Amino acid sequence: IYILSRTPSHTSFAAGYGYLDVVADEKRKWIATHFGQYFKPENVIIVNDSKEKVMNPGPDDILIDDWAHTLDRWRGAGGQGILYKSADWVIQELNQLG
Repeated sequence: IYILSRTPSHTSFAAGYGYLDVVADEKRKWIATHFGQYFKPENVIIVNDSKEKVMNPGPDDILIDDWAHTLDRWRGAGGQGILYKSADWVIQELNQLG
């Protein structure tokens, strides 16, 4: 299982790209804290633009996202999706998927 997350656009911050590295590192730490038993660090992919989110999933590929429209696109392309509501919610949904 992989987790795919996006940092805000570099144009959103006066600090630019350097700040995005900090954001990506903090996202990885948060994921490790809340989902460490489910995701290996190398399976956490952080992208800088939603256009980098690849939309060619297989039937066993699961995307966890907080944007319903992204999940709709993912599911429409053949993958499974979980709408992020909370860490506990995602864990419950993962357990149901097996």
